[in-house]
Amino acid sequence: MNPKNWIPAIAGHEVLPVSLEAVAEKPEALAGALKAYKKAYEWMNNNPQKAAEMANTLMGVPTESARNTISTLNYNVIFSEEYVDIIRDMKEFALERGYLAEDYNLDEKIVLEPIELAFSDMFIDID
Repeated sequence: MNPKNWIPAIAGHEVLPVSLEAVAEKPEALAGALKAYKKAYEWMNNNPQKAAEMANTLMGVPTESARNTISTLNYNVIFSEEYVDIIRDMKEFALERGYLAEDYNLDEKIVLEPIELAFSDMFIDID
């Protein structure tokens, strides 16, 4: 994945790589995906045994392990300067060790519009 063309859309424990072009062209599509993810999380949280059984059937995850993992999940839409600092540190770490071939401007990769569209009732602008 080329960091110049992709951004992470954060949800729960997951990172969903999304192309910058797709976000620019159809932010509402990513907003819809984020809403669907939240709805699935809520179902899973309300039905942990069924969700664990599905993880076992569909992915081969032992039911007990899946249930234990489900109990630790927490769906939050949080994007703070502290979080950006962590991402910056991770990027610098990757650059220093040669995991990234070249540097890029992280500020150009942060796109909040889909999150604002998906969670307008939860979005707080702290600036």
